[in-house]
Amino acid sequence: MPERKIEFGEPLKVVKGMATYFNDVKRIPLGVSEADFLMVNTPPICNYRCKKCFTAAEDRRTKNPLSLDEWRRVISEGKDLGVKNVSILGEGEPLIHKHIRDIVAHTHANGMIPMVATNAREFSPDMADFLYDNDCTVGVSLDTLDRDEYNDFCGGNADFGEVMKNIAYARKRFAEAIKTENGFRVYRLLLHTTVTPQSYHWFRQLRDFCGDDIYFDAQPLANVGIAEKHGDDFGEEESYEHFQKTSHVSHPPMVLAKTPEGRDTCCLFNYGLAVNHSGDVMFDTHAIEPEGFIGNVKDVPLAELLERTKRLRRYFLANFPTAGYCPVRDEVYKEFVASLRDKIIQLIWA
Repeated sequence: MPERKIEFGEPLKVVKGMATYFNDVKRIPLGVSEADFLMVNTPPICNYRCKKCFTAAEDRRTKNPLSLDEWRRVISEGKDLGVKNVSILGEGEPLIHKHIRDIVAHTHANGMIPMVATNAREFSPDMADFLYDNDCTVGVSLDTLDRDEYNDFCGGNADFGEVMKNIAYARKRFAEAIKTENGFRVYRLLLHTTVTPQSYHWFRQLRDFCGDDIYFDAQPLANVGIAEKHGDDFGEEESYEHFQKTSHVSHPPMVLAKTPEGRDTCCLFNYGLAVNHSGDVMFDTHAIEPEGFIGNVKDVPLAELLERTKRLRRYFLANFPTAGYCPVRDEVYKEFVASLRDKIIQLIWA
């Protein structure tokens, strides 16, 4: 699926806080600091029940969540490691978490770029103003422009009309933040589409909906968690299979970066550290299956947990060389998880 050609002199689009922003706009290379990205997950509590969910929020219980003081400490330790972006991407819906404003404000006050992913149901004008004022980049999840399809696919408290009103306000508010720097058009509001065989036909319409004031991002479904249970609901589409294998080249996702060896990678995975709601450091932001193998921020300093994460990452890349840019979207991911269950990986830091 070829993208629209960039005309001569037209700025390339980037998301503030992602790999291209640091590398090409700010001329800050990734991998020089101990970590460039910190992902923190709110508890698995969500106002939706999406069939595409790969964090399995509806099947999980909150367990001993980090306190606000603990979150602040983790974020501050991240800054000491060189973190530049703190992303709140799950495990449930971040905007319903009681400490979301405190976490965002603390990140901003420490000179890092906050980023929040949301279904936009609670992305009210008041919330949009708060996030805007705290230099937050916001990613809104939207997979269809059909009201009935949206409400059915998302379930829970989904309300297409309310979401569209929220997006309309945010579109105007965040357009004020768009600026051109070093030949790049920098955005702080993006629309993220999880493309499934069911929603594949909406790809172009959603891209057009974004126009020039919302960054459009799309990635194929991660067939884990709740999404794996609903596989039959997504149907089949031959064109989708091609998209699944090639979309990171034809339409690079906002997270795409390169390793020093030139390999395509997710910048959050390769240059970051992920912490779940209870303090367990995760292999990847949404990789809930290997939970507990690395350690917990309540017991181990973040710097040591980062080193363990890097060892686990090297193990994965060395033993599963066919892996693509996103671990949980790759066919070898389940094989990797199975190897952990066999305790092989404990040798790495035993």
